[in-house]
Amino acid sequence: MKIPCTYFWMAVLIFSTMTLSAQTFKMDSIISQNAIGRSVLFAKDIVLDDQPDYDQENAVVTCAYNGWLFCAFAYDTLLRKNIKIIKSVDNGIHWEQFFIIPPACIEHEIPSRINIITCGNSLSNLKVFLGWVHWDTLNHAGDAILLRFNGVTGSYEGSLTDIFGYDIKDFALCSDAAFPANGANPGSIAFLYSRYGFNNEVYIRTSSDGGISLDNLELLASSSTGYFGKVSLAYGRSPMWDGGRYFAVWEKKNNEHSPVGHIYYAHSEPNFNSAFTSPVCLDSLDPSAINLCRNPIIACQAGNMDNDSSNLTTVVLFENTATSNLNAYYNKQSASSNYFQPLSLPNPTHTNLQPSTAFNPYDSTFILTWYDSTTSKLPYFTNGMNLSDPNGWTNVSEGYNDQTNITAPHPNVTIHHAEHSGACVWIADGADGKGVAMFDAQYSTYTGTPDNPGIEKTANVEAYPNPCNNETIIPFNLNGNKKVTISFYNIIGQKMDSSFESYSVGSQHIKVNTSKYPDGSYIYVIKTEGYSVTGKLFIVHN
Repeated sequence: MKIPCTYFWMAVLIFSTMTLSAQTFKMDSIISQNAIGRSVLFAKDIVLDDQPDYDQENAVVTCAYNGWLFCAFAYDTLLRKNIKIIKSVDNGIHWEQFFIIPPACIEHEIPSRINIITCGNSLSNLKVFLGWVHWDTLNHAGDAILLRFNGVTGSYEGSLTDIFGYDIKDFALCSDAAFPANGANPGSIAFLYSRYGFNNEVYIRTSSDGGISLDNLELLASSSTGYFGKVSLAYGRSPMWDGGRYFAVWEKKNNEHSPVGHIYYAHSEPNFNSAFTSPVCLDSLDPSAINLCRNPIIACQAGNMDNDSSNLTTVVLFENTATSNLNAYYNKQSASSNYFQPLSLPNPTHTNLQPSTAFNPYDSTFILTWYDSTTSKLPYFTNGMNLSDPNGWTNVSEGYNDQTNITAPHPNVTIHHAEHSGACVWIADGADGKGVAMFDAQYSTYTGTPDNPGIEKTANVEAYPNPCNNETIIPFNLNGNKKVTISFYNIIGQKMDSSFESYSVGSQHIKVNTSKYPDGSYIYVIKTEGYSVTGKLFIVHN
């Protein structure tokens, strides 16, 4: 049994909080399609953190209630593995350092699973939770580490490591995000984890106060012979089921080293903080899949609408190694029954792996993405929550990754609560086969050469001087006479100023009086006719 390095982590994290200053990852200014009045379109892949000498992996992304994005991934250094959290307040266009987790306390320990979520409905209570399984490659043992950060300042607020115990195989985090459960304030958090060794078990811990304290511990499954592996967790809520529920899936294998096994499902009842229903074996619904499955993922309807069965819809996907494809099932009465039905997915003759899914409450659709290794693409499909045509998936993108240099992308999708659509991260293959964390979004975060841009990209598009003191100049080019909106935001997303003026075709510029703004980082956005140029401005007064 492995003893976790709890005290070491507390020390290094406190040291990191005091010594690490925010680093901004600078990109060229961009032309981005506005979210209003435009077709759905993935635009251009964004490198999240340009470190070509480091091997990046395990990228995950989440979105806060106000649209801020937080991404976490592991990367290697000469020392060992680090984990970095980066943050974007402008829909994924620019990213800045939020926190760096120092290398592992033992050289042969690596982060084998990373999760990140947010909780909170205002800047005063916004929290970011980062967790990972700390795997010992020599002793084949792991423990889970869970940390809480202030979502605005990035300051480390504490560790919840001791809630898990030892011998952790896998775990998943989930929150009720923008639709808190009745009885949770400001929201609920749940932690699902599997244990192995002498105690083969699946547990869940829940919190009704946004992860400040923990209310409940529930045992979902135990076995004296089987071994539990990967787990996945989703939250569900609707007006008729406003107590909220957590929905879980997990692997159960015959032995510790088996790559495949059964997939089980259960949910809390009658609310988010309750005991779980008896587990149901989902792979038994397909004779070809029985005990040959792995890598389950789950999403559930959560929002301000009931489905047409006056209930909650749940979607589950997992890999079927017998067919080298994905199995998918749905249940439109998830809050009251275990009646799952099969879903047919696009491109069934391809080898499809590594699924990810999310529910979009703003258009009431389920989003599916995965790795199509036949085409080396990451497809993106949607279907309505009522699944009136279970096989009628809307093809948003056959592959939103621009480059096909991917071998283990492990795509991860989240819902952007400001743009009301999906945002994805994945791992591409960089130089010498090193992994590169990438980002793209359904709402078109980055467009270099639109067909008819209102603002033309030039070599001189950034503000100057930058950093500035009392004044800066922002140049831009127009391809016609245009009405232009220019807006300024502080680093926490509050609009500081805005103007709306007409400009003629050609080279233009705007002088900005920055003397009235405090020192700090700012975002400027220049919009016209559905397109925009965005950049970052630094103000430093003498």
